[in-house]
Parts: sequence; C-alpha cells; structure tokens
Amino acid sequence: NNSNTFFKMGRCKWLERIGILQANQIKDYARDSVLKYHLKDEIMKYYAIAIYLDSIKNTQYYESENRNAIADLTTNYEYYYDRAIIEMDCFEFSNALRDFEKSIQIHPTINAYEYAAYLAKKLGQNKKACDYIQMWATMFNPSEKIDPFKKHEIADKFCKDIGIEKN
Repeated sequence: NNSNTFFKMGRCKWLERIGILQANQIKDYARDSVLKYHLKDEIMKYYAIAIYLDSIKNTQYYESENRNAIADLTTNYEYYYDRAIIEMDCFEFSNALRDFEKSIQIHPTINAYEYAAYLAKKLGQNKKACDYIQMWATMFNPSEKIDPFKKHEIADKFCKDIGIEKN
C-alpha cells in the first residue's frame, strides 16, 4: 500500500530497458519502435497503482487552496510528470498533457509548463498552449542557460505563431 514503492518499480522497469538498448547496440532508442514500447504496459501499470494509492492519501491536499510551495516539494507530483514523459515518448499526447496538468496542479515546475505548452499546441489547444508557455516564461531557475528576457521573447513569439495575441 506504499505508492512510492510502485513508483520506483515503474522507474526500475523503465531503466531496465537501458541494458537492452546497450546489448542490442541501439544508439537512438526513439527510432526503434519495438524497444520504445518494451515493458510499456508493465511500467504504466506500476505508475497507475502509485498514482491511485497517492490519490487516496493526498487528493484532498492537492485540491486545497491552502497549500504552500515548501510543502508541495514533498508531494508526489513526479508520479504524474514521469508518466507523462513516457506517454509523450509513446505518442499518447492527450494522456501526457493530462498528466503534466495534474503535475502542475500538485506542484508547478518549469519543465512541466514547457512540455504542456508544446503538447497543447500539438493538440490544437492554442489558448492553453499560450497560457502554459507564458507561465514558463515567468518562472526562473538559476541553472537555466537562458536569459529571463529571452524567455519572454520566446513565449511571445510562440503565442503569436499560433495566432494568440498576448494580453
């Protein structure tokens, strides 16, 4: 009944594929459709159980308006984030966007906003895509190698290119 155990099992299954890639001397896993889907169902099963157990315990907290960023760091937003990455790799874009949105709801991260923006754009949800990229532009991480002003330029151009005028 420990969600973290199931999450780690999913991660282990995901990482198990690295040995298979190396053994088969495959340098670009994204081009190999067989290995792309290898263990996918098993990985997704572990993540689904982890998310289910976590939601039983934390849904009320995640939906609360009285949360704070420090406490959010101890939540399991990465369950959704990591599952979204796998879904994205397997071209399940709607599912990936849904999981990035849940990750953002629990604990907003720069990368989740950026991925969500590009997925929403891909799915034709242009207003949502613009909103996400604008949020990405407002967030700052010292390890980023991009100037904060440049981020705003990128975000504004992104919105303009999809036909959304920034307010």
